[in-house]
Amino acid sequence: DLYPSIKGSIDQYVKDVAYEGYFAVVHRVKGGTPVELRNFIKSKLPIAGALMVGSMPVAWFEMTDDFFGPAQFPCDLYYMDLNGTWNDPDNDGKFSEHPSGVAPEIWVGRLWTPAGNGNDAALLNDYFSRNHKFRKGLFSYSDRALAYVDDDWAGFGDCALDMMFPAANVETITDPATTDGDRYKAEINQHRAWAQVCAHSSPGGHQFTIPGGKEWVASAYLRDVNPPNAYFYNLFACSNALFTQADYMAGWYLFDKSGSSVCNGLAAVGSTK
Repeated sequence: DLYPSIKGSIDQYVKDVAYEGYFAVVHRVKGGTPVELRNFIKSKLPIAGALMVGSMPVAWFEMTDDFFGPAQFPCDLYYMDLNGTWNDPDNDGKFSEHPSGVAPEIWVGRLWTPAGNGNDAALLNDYFSRNHKFRKGLFSYSDRALAYVDDDWAGFGDCALDMMFPAANVETITDPATTDGDRYKAEINQHRAWAQVCAHSSPGGHQFTIPGGKEWVASAYLRDVNPPNAYFYNLFACSNALFTQADYMAGWYLFDKSGSSVCNGLAAVGSTK
């Protein structure tokens, strides 16, 4: 049902990736289960990857670990690992075993908007417009990076961004006295190619440890006040990418509510757990 509202954007995206050597085929999906969608993707092999646009079926995984205890979360590895074994022994609709063949065969990207239950056409059309401009060199450029690492992970240093950028171009902020909410806001609004954020988080925001307490930056800051200005993000931030929750913060790193400022975000890697 979403497709007619974004068809022009999808057509442009297909042309854009064709110029880069990828032949894309568009399939419309309505309803269905994760098993059916995975089997459908598997039937198209060999492929390099799949981009899911809108509220496509969600595969859930459940587990217990010593640190966090019980957890259940969306797991898109299910659509990347097409020859592995996935079991649901208690038949509750959530996988809990992945015993063999766990490596992915393809990549999967998901464009699930943080508004409109994943299907906000205006946000998607805006995203694809910026994506097109970036691919054509019309959306500016940067060769700088940011590693913003809160107290518990200060030892991460520059997060190996010096393997992607000249070391002099990487801004590394790890001092516990300065990794607070205000510094985060100032840094995330700088124009950069890549930003890594390491912080205790939830889908609703980031928490930064400060002397004597905590500071919270809610997703609404990126949504309503100042959209972020890097192009690509690695979010070492628990459950920040839990896309099934409205206003999930990782989504507002990429999608841009209409306003006077422009979000530069194009891709974010993050955890749903």
